[in-house]
Amino acid sequence: MDYRPDRCSTFLEHLSHTTGSRWIHHCIRRQWEPEFEHERNNYADPYDPKLILPETRRLVSKPELGALVIFNSRNFHEVLGTQGSTRRITLSSFAGRTKQGDILLWS
Repeated sequence: MDYRPDRCSTFLEHLSHTTGSRWIHHCIRRQWEPEFEHERNNYADPYDPKLILPETRRLVSKPELGALVIFNSRNFHEVLGTQGSTRRITLSSFAGRTKQGDILLWS
């Protein structure tokens, strides 16, 4: 599969989030791989894609209240904190495929 930076894995932004927060997705040519786990302790920001893959490009997304954001979490990404006293509630769910092609959902 081709993971070109111009084909970022933010598929849908349309339905759970709070105002005042911003999502930054780092769209890179390669996804997270186990080898990065070994390297992450060498950096102040352990998963800073600029340190791991300098050619990183970013897609900045600022969802509105009630937005659902779906993206490939294996791509390096960052979710900025909320501003002021604003609170955010996050529910994370995951989907994947088995080698047999079955789709699995988990949370």
